[in-house]
Amino acid sequence: MERVKKIFCCQLLKVILFSLVFVCAFLLTPLYAEDAPDEVHIDADSVVYQENTGIATADGNVKVRNKTMRLFAPHVEYNSNNQLVDAFSDDRGKVTLFSGPDKLTGDHLTYSLETRRGVLTDASGKMDALFMQGGDVKVMPMDDAVKFGAIKSRPKKKKTDAEDDQITEWLDVTTTTCDFERPHFRLKSNKVVIIPNKKMIIRRPRIYIGEKCIFTYPFDYVAKLGPREQSLLPYFAYDSNKGMGGGLKGYIDLGTVGELKVNAIYWSDNLWEARLRYRREILSEGL
Repeated sequence: MERVKKIFCCQLLKVILFSLVFVCAFLLTPLYAEDAPDEVHIDADSVVYQENTGIATADGNVKVRNKTMRLFAPHVEYNSNNQLVDAFSDDRGKVTLFSGPDKLTGDHLTYSLETRRGVLTDASGKMDALFMQGGDVKVMPMDDAVKFGAIKSRPKKKKTDAEDDQITEWLDVTTTTCDFERPHFRLKSNKVVIIPNKKMIIRRPRIYIGEKCIFTYPFDYVAKLGPREQSLLPYFAYDSNKGMGGGLKGYIDLGTVGELKVNAIYWSDNLWEARLRYRREILSEGL
């Protein structure tokens, strides 16, 4: 009789344990399967949050990040009610915005984490091998860019593309491959549209050598973005001793070996110049 009781108790215990496993598997698992909210992390010398208004004020070495962007600024105000970020520059520094591989700096940023629309004023930055400076930058999701006419239609999507890339529309832009304060060669355009990892569309640019406008493109200039092997771009320069020069500048992707920076130019005085720089980055997870 005691043996029967033991067997019954063991069977009952098994049923209870199986039931608990069943509950955990089918009731608790969906909680972890749901997408985590797009949390906003704010770090600064001073952060003050007002519960009655839902506004956080951060000052001094401010860092704001979520899963799509990183922001650095001297002063930031964040409204948790509408997820609106206002970042301000002052004598301590500029507003710096990182989105993927791109870096932009400016005076003031207004950005909605909910709609993913924003405006950065008096912006400058580096896109691929190009240095850019100009007026206001507008960022928006792909659907909004089509809706508001920034681009005509969605580009073909690759498997490696993000779910919804943000389009950058930049007004009154100067573009060059030279990082000098006064570049020898540059393109000036009323509008530039950037489709991340695909292309940059410079609307009917004016070509300048030094301070002189040589001619205006009758069509849009399109520069491919993405892999380093596509980043070699032409540039022109003038030197009082060497004359006019034309060459190529950019990067060559060497795969796992690294990358090669190329700067080669031929001068009208029958002189060749070239400079190569090799770089290999070693990245560790968790840094």
